[in-house]
Amino acid sequence: MTFITADQRTSSCPSGNRLTTPDYLEALVHKPIKPLNWRKTLKAEQTAQAIAEREEHFRAEQEKRKRLRLAKIEADHAKANRVFLLTYLKHPNRPDRLCRLFAEVVRFSFDEIKSDGRRREPTYYRQILMWILKKECHLSSTKIALMLGGRDHTTSLHACKKINSTPAMLEHAKTILKALLYREQSFYGRVSSKGTEK
Repeated sequence: MTFITADQRTSSCPSGNRLTTPDYLEALVHKPIKPLNWRKTLKAEQTAQAIAEREEHFRAEQEKRKRLRLAKIEADHAKANRVFLLTYLKHPNRPDRLCRLFAEVVRFSFDEIKSDGRRREPTYYRQILMWILKKECHLSSTKIALMLGGRDHTTSLHACKKINSTPAMLEHAKTILKALLYREQSFYGRVSSKGTEK
């Protein structure tokens, strides 16, 4: 007696005895095979390959254009920065500009700051202005002293030394300098690549 397992009952594969029957073997031999249209298959493969190549070429072109665009932007920025440095930051009139804007930031007139008076606040802001001119414009102590009321160069040296040695004054001077530079760039605008102020 032959026992049939559950796997054999549910399996779609024929049993071992059925494989040897002539009817099943004949059915396998004469089973119709679906014809393969190799031309259509080859054309589909070629089309898919062409589409993939076009997509790859498109992505490469996009990357190339992006790199060229970024390179042009960087070159324009570098050129604008060079022109900005020459026509603005190293401009001969920049110390006068800073003095006028400093007076607006601290809300004292420039004449009052460079006067010979001994009032505490104008003297304090005069020392900060000397430090800023030394730091930003790299002027000599003699020129700074002459700009601020025709004083002696030792006055400028004393002011810079005092601010650098006093943490509270140095922090306040840096805060004023930050506001001054922001106001300077906002007031005079950005310099174009042609060297003219917008």
